[in-house]
Amino acid sequence: MSVADVLLRLRELDQLVVLAHQQAGERGETEVWRGLGYKLEGAPVLTSMDELLEILSVPSRITPIPGTQRWMLGFVSLQGELLTVVDLECFLGGELMQLNDSSKMLVMRDRGQFFGLVVHDVLGIQRFQSRDMKSFERLEIHRDVFTFNKFDHEETEWPIISMAALLNDKRFRQSAMDSYSVPSQLQP
Repeated sequence: MSVADVLLRLRELDQLVVLAHQQAGERGETEVWRGLGYKLEGAPVLTSMDELLEILSVPSRITPIPGTQRWMLGFVSLQGELLTVVDLECFLGGELMQLNDSSKMLVMRDRGQFFGLVVHDVLGIQRFQSRDMKSFERLEIHRDVFTFNKFDHEETEWPIISMAALLNDKRFRQSAMDSYSVPSQLQP
């Protein structure tokens, strides 16, 4: 199955989720959707709490990986597990950000590999009525490849970044897998 097929299937599944939430709302059922709010390129976005294992402060010591993309910050060891640490905004085409007190690391696991995605300007956990979820109309911003749904609240659009789509992105996976192999100039 190609990456395009996976992304198409994820979009179809997300549209089914939107439909299910709308139907639940029509029946008077109320379900609360929870996501972590943060900013990418100055705009608010969300990631579902269901896709995150943990939200942590960014470790002060990240071991850099020579010869990787600039958005690949390095490795950290967390509770005996090795995490690949990525600056999410930089991966999505933005600038490499300076870490600050509001920077957090979103920890996820995919296919036995752990990832820590660094985000900046964390806005906290946001709650929305599930029935208010809408399909997202794509713009020409790189993050939109990973965005299928959104919430609108008080004249603010909150796109939902699909971490499943991001972790299945060919460019992301290849760089993450390359980071686990020792560059040839470091081998004895």
